[in-house]
Amino acid sequence: MKLCSHRGAALLSAMVVLLVPFSWHAHWFDNKPIAPSQPAHLVRLNHTSRFATQVADFPSTARFKLTHRSLPPPPPPLQSSAHAAARCLHLQRRFNVVVGSSWGSLPKPLQLEWGQLGCDNAVAARPDKPRRGPRNFFTTTRHRMRAAPRAYGLDVEAYANDLFSALAERSSRIPSPNRSGSDGPSSRVAIALCAATTTRKLKGIQRLEQLTLFSVMLPSMATTAALTPTVGGRSVELRVYIAWDSGDPFYDAQGRRAQIEKWIEEHVATPLSHANVWLRVALLSYLNKMGKPGPAFNFLMRAAFEDGADYLCRVNDDTRFVTPWVAPSIELLLGFQPPNLGVVGPICNEGNTKILTHDFVHRTHLEIFDFYYPPILCDWWMDDWITRVYGAHRMRKGPWMVQHLVNIHGTRYEVDFSHGNRLDAELRFGEQLIAQWLQINKSR
Repeated sequence: MKLCSHRGAALLSAMVVLLVPFSWHAHWFDNKPIAPSQPAHLVRLNHTSRFATQVADFPSTARFKLTHRSLPPPPPPLQSSAHAAARCLHLQRRFNVVVGSSWGSLPKPLQLEWGQLGCDNAVAARPDKPRRGPRNFFTTTRHRMRAAPRAYGLDVEAYANDLFSALAERSSRIPSPNRSGSDGPSSRVAIALCAATTTRKLKGIQRLEQLTLFSVMLPSMATTAALTPTVGGRSVELRVYIAWDSGDPFYDAQGRRAQIEKWIEEHVATPLSHANVWLRVALLSYLNKMGKPGPAFNFLMRAAFEDGADYLCRVNDDTRFVTPWVAPSIELLLGFQPPNLGVVGPICNEGNTKILTHDFVHRTHLEIFDFYYPPILCDWWMDDWITRVYGAHRMRKGPWMVQHLVNIHGTRYEVDFSHGNRLDAELRFGEQLIAQWLQINKSR
């Protein structure tokens, strides 16, 4: 009996030792799991995944009897760690996460890590600083400039600082909501249509309809987009980004933005809604120090990329869409190897018919390149560059068609012909970046 008592006491002690660690686990196990698709501002630290297997294996009757009342409080949250905070900031900058608004391009596995690290609190607690863009952008660019110092023909860091300052200060955003649910954004493919506009060198402009942006481009875009409201079983969400030069006397006139929004609602959004095509619009003013289309396009395309658009289409404000363009473009890009690596564009019989004068890419393009177009190619030669940089096997023209009505407003900027001398160097540099991306993403 005495021996049995000792054995019983030993067994009881062992049970206590085993049960104590599981007390916290049972307490945390009652919390519902946090899905990685939840908004960043709703994700909270989740301890379930670490201990779920151990707790599930524990007898259910014993699990209900466990208590945490007599135990010390659980360990402090992971976000108190300086290492975790640094990781959070890296994720925010790398994938353009906007706390409480958008996941940016953060992959779902990393969304779970974001929640486990308590990144909402870590990022929110960071003192506000002027944004200069994702850290990896500058690190990568500086490294590239050291490796190939003549790859850019201007002060690229100053150019990038101006670009990302403008992005941080822009007044209009189209953040991607969480992609979940059969009726939610996951069922939609987001296509960003980006156009820069200006009334520079134009006289007597008093009404919106006097500009081809409103009389030609937007109406024809809506008419042709409505013909293919779905792509691969997913509905289409069009995101229209329009940027004009800051200080433009017409576009920056008092009340003009509200007038444009009302016009688009009546002439573009309503017709598209009848075809079950979603439309979202961002109207942006951009301080274009160079007075060239290149910086404005780089600003627009990066804005759409940061907002989470799946595909990016660059057009002109005097473009007329002739045939359906959304589904044909996406289907061509998906047919490349690997899928979505390349560029497509329309058949355009105006201007230089040997190159793409309008282009359509997947967001992968801005994962490869620092800028949508090389900064030095700020006028004519950016079309040549994007036509050739992916190689003939990853470039397709057609089958959709556009007209470029260049004679209505004419060329509204001065062309620097010396920039053409930089084209070959930029092509070689771009080809190197594509090769590096392919090497890193072999299994993609």
